Amino acid sequence: MLQAHEHGPVRYFALGKSWAGRTVMSSGVYFVDGTLIDTGPANAQVQFAAVLGRVDAEQVVLTHHHEDHTGNAVFAANHLDRPPLAHGLALPLLRNPRPLPLYRRMVWGSAPALAAEALGKTLHTRSHTFEVLHTPGHAPDHVALYEPDERWLFVGDLYISPRLAVMQPDEDAGKLIGSLRRLLTLPDCTLFCQHTGVHHSHQQRLGAKLDFLLGVQREARVMHEEGCTVAEITRRLGIEKPMIKVLSGGELSARNLVRALLRASGVAVRNG
Repeated sequence: MLQAHEHGPVRYFALGKSWAGRTVMSSGVYFVDGTLIDTGPANAQVQFAAVLGRVDAEQVVLTHHHEDHTGNAVFAANHLDRPPLAHGLALPLLRNPRPLPLYRRMVWGSAPALAAEALGKTLHTRSHTFEVLHTPGHAPDHVALYEPDERWLFVGDLYISPRLAVMQPDEDAGKLIGSLRRLLTLPDCTLFCQHTGVHHSHQQRLGAKLDFLLGVQREARVMHEEGCTVAEITRRLGIEKPMIKVLSGGELSARNLVRALLRASGVAVRNG
C-alpha cells in the first residue's frame, strides 16, 4: 500500500499494509524542499523505492531510531550517497539496533545497522530553515522539526492520537508530557504526524493529548492513594486495549501507561 497526499509543497507518503482493502498499519514519509523526513519500515522497501523515484531528494532526516521510521534509511543512504541525519542520542542506537520482539519484526521488519550523522540545532533545506527541537519521551532521541515562517511542525510519533492509551515499558511519560508542553508554547502550526497525516492545528491536537494524559495521571494517582494496584487502576479506568496487549506480548499496554504516569508524578509504583 502506497498512498500520496499533498499539502501545498509538503508531500506525505503513507507506507504500510492493507487487508481486505483497508489499511491496517502504516508509517509515513514526508518530502519537503528536497528533504525526506523518515524512511518508513523495512518491509515497505518496494514502496519506499517508489517514493524515491517520485521525488528529487537530497537528504534524509530521521525523527527517532524506531524501526518503522528508519527501516529504509540504509537504502536511502546508498541511493543518495550520503548518510541520514538524526539526533546525537540516536547515533549509537542506529549503529547497534537492539533485537526486536517478534510482533514488531512481523509488523515492520527490522532496520539494518546504520551510520548516521548528528543533527545540529537547525536543519537547512533548499529554501527553509527548520528548528530541531529535542522532544524525548516516546524515545530518548526523538526530535520535532519546526519551520517558523510557514508554521510547519513535523512531530514524528509525538501525536499519533489524542487518546493513545498504550505505552512501551521504556517510554518516559514525564519527558513526553514535558515535550508536549514545550511544543504547545509555539504559535499554532500545521501538524504533520508520521502515522495519521496532516492536521490543521497542533495546539488543538497536542493539547488534547496532553489533557488526556494529565487526566489519566490524576485519576490513577487518586486510585493509587486508595490502595489500588496498577492492574486495578487500569481496569477501573477502562482504557486497556486487550487485542493490542495480547498481540504485543504485553509490551504495548495501558498498564505500562498507568505505571509510567504514576512514576512521572513521583509515586513509588506497586507491582501488579
